[in-house]
Amino acid sequence: MRSSRRPLAAALAALAALALAGCHRADPTVVPFAIRLAGPSGAPVLPNVTEGDPLVRVEGPAILAGRGELRVTDAVLGEVTVTFDAAAHPDVAFPARLDGQQVRVHALHDPQAVAPGGAPIPYPALRVALEVSGSSRYQILLCDSPYDDGFGLGAIPRPLFPPEPTLGDSLDLADPAFPDHPLFEVAASHARFEAGACGLVYHDVVVASAVDLQAGEEDTVFPLKPAPDPWTALHVDSWHRTGSCPGRAKTWTQWAAWR
Repeated sequence: MRSSRRPLAAALAALAALALAGCHRADPTVVPFAIRLAGPSGAPVLPNVTEGDPLVRVEGPAILAGRGELRVTDAVLGEVTVTFDAAAHPDVAFPARLDGQQVRVHALHDPQAVAPGGAPIPYPALRVALEVSGSSRYQILLCDSPYDDGFGLGAIPRPLFPPEPTLGDSLDLADPAFPDHPLFEVAASHARFEAGACGLVYHDVVVASAVDLQAGEEDTVFPLKPAPDPWTALHVDSWHRTGSCPGRAKTWTQWAAWR
């Protein structure tokens, strides 16, 4: 059940959890996907879509060099190596169908972004598509989001949500250019919580195209736009905290989806 309100019993249980936790107040362990996009020299690929906008676009033929490594030869950028930490996330891999195909890679670049614990995550969001007859057929999405929605919950970063007209997305569901990947949102939950370093930490629900996923859950989901094959969505973890202290994240949202 998704809700931002719980009865008095839930509040009392939360207080009891704090009392029983004693000195054990560690934050949840976070292992980000650690997405990277590196150019031929090894330097990070910088935003290149619109001046002042943090989005990155890479297009060209791809070689799948490993479960977590895709090499794309872009006509302007040269060979770009796209990686994530597949060893730490053995259930996630770049789809084999990307190998040898024309692909489109879109990412958010934020050199200041860090995961809880301090690990740098300069690319908090990634999506990769096959280019089919001039349109994008998305194959994998990765989200390492330290952002909040302004109301204390985690936020889904661009270009995963909302659709991006600057990257060729349409905002019209009936338009073939509307992205054919699932849309995700974070829903508050008070069902699971623990005592963190700065107050209670609540593990939230990720909603993937109307399918609720608790942390650690994997399920089949479908995009809003009708598609011949489904997606697999994996919710790694999402949480928000009630308290705050300097240098500690207020929220974290991590999930992956692929087909």
